[in-house]
Amino acid sequence: MEKNPWVRRLTWTIGFALALNTAFATRQSDETEAFLYATRLMQDGMYNLAATQFKEYVENYPYSPKAPEAQFLLGECLFKSKKYAAAAQEFQNLCMKYSNFHRLDEAQYYTGQSYQKLKNWHKAVEAYQRVPMFYPKSGYAARALLQAANIYLKVGELERAAQSLRQILQDYPNSDLCGEARLHLARVLYQKNDFRGALHQLDRLLETTKTGETTATAQLLKGQIWETLSKLTEATKIYNSIVNQKKVSEDVRAKAYLRLGILSCKMGQLNKAKEYFTNGLSIARSTSRQKLLFQLAKADFDLGNYETALKFLQELVASSRDSVLQIKGNFLAGRACEQLQDFSAAVNYFEQVVKSAFDSSEVFSYIRDAYLHLVDDYLKLRKPALAQNWAQQFLLRFHHDVFSEKIQWLIGQIDEVFLDAPKKALQHYQQLLRSFPKGRFTDEAALGIARCQEKLQNWRLAEESYRQFIQQFPGSRHYLEAKQRLQRLTEYRPIDLEQTVHRLSALIGTLLVGQNREDAFYILIKLNFENLKDYSNTIHLAKLALAKNLVPSYRRQVCYLLATSYFRLYKDETDTTNKAALRDSTIKYCRSFLEHYSDVNQASLVALKLTEILTESTSDSTDAGDTNT
Repeated sequence: MEKNPWVRRLTWTIGFALALNTAFATRQSDETEAFLYATRLMQDGMYNLAATQFKEYVENYPYSPKAPEAQFLLGECLFKSKKYAAAAQEFQNLCMKYSNFHRLDEAQYYTGQSYQKLKNWHKAVEAYQRVPMFYPKSGYAARALLQAANIYLKVGELERAAQSLRQILQDYPNSDLCGEARLHLARVLYQKNDFRGALHQLDRLLETTKTGETTATAQLLKGQIWETLSKLTEATKIYNSIVNQKKVSEDVRAKAYLRLGILSCKMGQLNKAKEYFTNGLSIARSTSRQKLLFQLAKADFDLGNYETALKFLQELVASSRDSVLQIKGNFLAGRACEQLQDFSAAVNYFEQVVKSAFDSSEVFSYIRDAYLHLVDDYLKLRKPALAQNWAQQFLLRFHHDVFSEKIQWLIGQIDEVFLDAPKKALQHYQQLLRSFPKGRFTDEAALGIARCQEKLQNWRLAEESYRQFIQQFPGSRHYLEAKQRLQRLTEYRPIDLEQTVHRLSALIGTLLVGQNREDAFYILIKLNFENLKDYSNTIHLAKLALAKNLVPSYRRQVCYLLATSYFRLYKDETDTTNKAALRDSTIKYCRSFLEHYSDVNQASLVALKLTEILTESTSDSTDAGDTNT
């Protein structure tokens, strides 16, 4: 018997419905399982895997009721994985795709957090400002405004920071963040030199909050304001009240000790300041430890305890992550080494300062002064080439600085005096006069030009330069020196070298009675040395002058020429026996010069010659020993 067609249709419909229901139940089960699996991964801290699962969930089940939550958790997992750019993108996708989701305010806040981690301040502030704009009743609104204010403070936009903080106090007066916002507002007003407004905000805060970290921090800021207003007694009372409070945090107590120590330094009570700094350092977990170390070292430095100061500074620069404190610490360590006469260590510290990539107005003077110390210390170490190198680097970095003129003059001095390069020195002096025609070192440069022309045997130009100096700088401390040099040059200018030498030789018989006997004999020695290159005769005349005390005004110059003549004869000698005798004489007269004239410019040149000879002597002895072996 054939079945009724309606029965057959009904059977097919019921079967199809049952199949659909089974498939839907299976899909719903898979969907729930996928969400729970991703959630468990997140709870176990496996954020990368969880993010992958949530992303697959959103792609596979875009219309699921849990899709918005999965999208939010995807952004949160990326944020916790420190993938801030991807996190910001997913939070923004959430806001665009699911406009009715109940956690959009939180997503917008975390968008700002992500951009803040990326240091994209502009986008971070925009995201934070959208929270109170679109979700004014959200619990994240006041927090977002506070974060925006912190960014404004970081980039130096104090007025906008103040606006955000005032908005918190006005629109969210019952928020737990009001105390912190008022404290930040007081800091902003303090930075803007609105001390009355800052004190008003702090008083309001202290009226409503009697205890806690915020209260202690507010008291600390109030003390700093009184300190700025030179009301040191009021500031001291506040700081003392903080350190004596039992419920105050260790960090705030350490900061109070720091301020008490700085106040004592201002009043000249350095030993008392050291006690405060030491008390602050005794607090184990303090964010002020590096500052306390620096201030303690500075107090010891001012007391003349350079070794103790250096010990604290070494600890500071080894442990500090604060670029400003590292620069200050290295600079003060360099100065301590200078006081201890350890110039090699000093230049190492100063080099750390100038090589620092961090550059701000707070450390500008430290970096600039470090260059000046490097130039001075390398000259003391008798390394003029390195001194000149740092001087040139100074000009490249601080070409408009007030010390540029002095540094440019020093470069010329190094070439002229230390490196015996009058041609280069002449160029530097001329450049200085072009750059600073009415500067502090104009007379020094003008006289340097004349000296260099004389050393280059440009007699006429040298004479003109001396005459111009005498006319232009009658009040200069070098006026008499210029007149003496001009007189000597005009009387004994070696136009006809042989004739001049004979003329001077004829004067030897009248040295004891002539008025110009010192100048004449000194010029005779100098001509033999510089022009005739007769070092043997130079030695003979120099020894005669020193033995008879014929040139008391030029004794240092004659001693220098004597030592240098022996050195040049030693370098030119090939006979082993004669070379050994000349070496001993050179060492003798170089040491004699350094013993009597260690503080003059030529001392570095003589020291270099002595070092070269002693090094060669050591090398020769080693070679001889190897040969015998």
